[in-house]
Amino acid sequence: MRSALLTAAVVSVATAISAVPAAADILTFDGSICNGGNACTNFAVIDQIYGDTTGLDVIWDGNSPGNDGFSYWADAYSGMTNVAFGYDNGIEIYLKPLAGYQVTLLGFDIGSWPDIDRTSSVRVLSGDNGTIFTDTGDITILGSEPTHFGYNATRADGFRIQFGPDNYNVGIDNIEFRVSQIDGAVVPEPATWALMIGGFGLAGATLRRRRALAV
Repeated sequence: MRSALLTAAVVSVATAISAVPAAADILTFDGSICNGGNACTNFAVIDQIYGDTTGLDVIWDGNSPGNDGFSYWADAYSGMTNVAFGYDNGIEIYLKPLAGYQVTLLGFDIGSWPDIDRTSSVRVLSGDNGTIFTDTGDITILGSEPTHFGYNATRADGFRIQFGPDNYNVGIDNIEFRVSQIDGAVVPEPATWALMIGGFGLAGATLRRRRALAV
């Protein structure tokens, strides 16, 4: 009976894990994410650890002064608030999965400062630079509203997001992605871990009650 109860608990938890879809992360550049965990002000450098999560390293290569990362601006990029921008040419945001994981890129928004039309380009490459998902060439980034790029592509080598050459006056926001294990299993969310712990606790309590009644 004890074995059956524990098996039932494990099956219940496993079912719960497989049934819970991997939650998407959206990088909105809110909160204390600049200059070592401090609140952001205009031109502050965004921390390299921002966006890192289980199974994923987000690498910010924006050539900010004194730092390789991107910088923060509060508003007026095509009406968006809390935006990341870079310096010079060759900037890149690399969503790099760790061993055993993959990342699904869902989308991001590009805007221009100060809410005026600008010419720029946007490129999205696979992590190994072998596959081109987007290469717009010169396009107009509208100041009236963000230009949205939507995807539903999954890569074990990740994605490289690039834009410019005016990446000082063109910025990015709302980078949305999902991380999962390569075998297809969902990376458990905190709520799922709580469910697992609660399930095992319930199984243990049931066993103790049955032993007490048997005495």
